[in-house]
Amino acid sequence: MHCYLTQTTKVLLLSLFGLFGSYLQAQTDAPQEEQSRPLTIGINTGTNAFIGIDVATPISERWNMRLDFSYMHLNLRKWETNFNRFEHYASIDMDIEHSAFNVLFDYATGEKGNFRLVGGLGFFIGNQASGSVRLADNFTFNDIAFEPDELGYVHGGVRFRSRINPYLGIGIGRLHSRKRVSFSMDIGTFYKGAPQIRVGGTQLLRNNEHNSEVLTDNLSPYRWYPVLRFRLGYSLNPVKN
Repeated sequence: MHCYLTQTTKVLLLSLFGLFGSYLQAQTDAPQEEQSRPLTIGINTGTNAFIGIDVATPISERWNMRLDFSYMHLNLRKWETNFNRFEHYASIDMDIEHSAFNVLFDYATGEKGNFRLVGGLGFFIGNQASGSVRLADNFTFNDIAFEPDELGYVHGGVRFRSRINPYLGIGIGRLHSRKRVSFSMDIGTFYKGAPQIRVGGTQLLRNNEHNSEVLTDNLSPYRWYPVLRFRLGYSLNPVKN
């Protein structure tokens, strides 16, 4: 199993760090009385990212803006498992493309900012997943042995049409702390629209394509992607209160 950074992912990461560098330069050039604006760098993980990095800064007394990159690309090959219940092992290949560049706005409901309402947009790079499953060893049916290549494999995938998805949620914990280190969490959801499902097969497992439309119809109500994210922040310029 291995993960990799695509060219688009690299460009988005460089853009995020470029914006961060521009902000630091602006803070350095600003008059002393304007350099007290808090700035926090966060590292996060959760259901929407293996790992993410963000920069948060206030834009008014109760509003904050976060620029976030969430990395969730997975390239899995020949993972063998019997799911702890089957006699035969399966060999699984899987590709997940769910990395995103997010622009989030946080509204603090109280003066201390421990509870936040969050909204924004996610700009997804791939917004899809695909995979295939085949037997890892020979299979015997009615005293007839089949090799994995003779039996064939099942393949399929799911994708969402739009790569720009709105986000709504809540945040618990302050983005900017009086101390250097802070901890917070986000609970929310991306609206992705109806998923498109495709299913196929080879050899003895072929003729599964008709199930694509059936699964797409059955899964059409599932249009929301749940997010539970934990964030560790480091304040370059801690708040005074």
